[in-house]
Amino acid sequence: CFFAQKEYDVNPWTGKRNDFFKETWYSNKVLGHMSNTSDAFHSFPENVKAFQMDGVVTPLKGNDGIIRPILKIPGSYRGREGYFEFIKECDGMINHRLFRQIKN
Repeated sequence: CFFAQKEYDVNPWTGKRNDFFKETWYSNKVLGHMSNTSDAFHSFPENVKAFQMDGVVTPLKGNDGIIRPILKIPGSYRGREGYFEFIKECDGMINHRLFRQIKN
């Protein structure tokens, strides 16, 4: 998979950030985590996606050598500060969705 800068950069024609979630869907793994309400850090509310423009998208090289975009939206959840993370596969599938608490 080739991870092009256009995936996470500013659109040169409009000057606006691209929509990270355009034409995406969740993997079965992520859907399972989202439905498990006892796992709060995977089952956070979907409305977090509305704050995507407050986040940062960067390339992330996985253990398999593939570079994928990761979106990190800063925020707080259940009294903890951290980031809402989303990792997108080359075909548009979101295969990682997690609130990562910042360690103090």
